Amino acid sequence: MAEQFDLDVSFTPALESRLDNYFLSMGLGINAYSLKRERKEILCWFNAKSDAELALIGLHRRDIPAFVFRDLFGTCAHP
Repeated sequence: MAEQFDLDVSFTPALESRLDNYFLSMGLGINAYSLKRERKEILCWFNAKSDAELALIGLHRRDIPAFVFRDLFGTCAHP
């Protein structure tokens, strides 16, 4: 049976920009596409929260990528 791949990894333009800036700031030679695809659900879940909801858990919208990928690239300043 042929393996199927989910090729639809689309984010809002604002989230895509934050992700791109995050990976650029890391200066890593990695394939960010696969990392974003693997964590799409959690990235979109955080992005769907209002700024007030994010503030309740100690996050700013700009910090979503660092928070979601903190286990791979080190800790972030938030919980």
